[in-house]
Amino acid sequence: MVSSHEEMDRAIELHKKFVVIDAHSDIPLEIAIRRRKFGEERVFERIHVPKFVSGGVNACGATVFCDSANAAFGSEYQPFLMAIQIINYMKHEFEESPDAIVHAKSAADIRRSKKKWEDRPPPASGGGDAARVRHRQSQDLLRSRC
Repeated sequence: MVSSHEEMDRAIELHKKFVVIDAHSDIPLEIAIRRRKFGEERVFERIHVPKFVSGGVNACGATVFCDSANAAFGSEYQPFLMAIQIINYMKHEFEESPDAIVHAKSAADIRRSKKKWEDRPPPASGGGDAARVRHRQSQDLLRSRC
């Protein structure tokens, strides 16, 4: 019989060995809402990256949904314009957080990004003690789970 500790050890080994991808279709829309309504920046880095790190997630697959059935704004082009806005907000997220977000086009890109993230140096002193503590915590989580 396998103990729960052995099962946990096996799960951790699988996390280390494989790339873990969390697929979300809601993240780009959430980012667009936060940026447009509240003027927030670096939404993905501030909100989602810490959750992904703590869960051992290495990559996020996201989509932009364009629902022409709900074009109640008087123009059949409104959903497409909204999709373009969401893509533009995502572009800004990539530009603002180059050390936290990588636009990966292949599995090799994801593996390189994972390695770079694991090997990254601690934040510069400009980030303050809180940034260094967060970095240490994320490194500890990566070591323990990835």
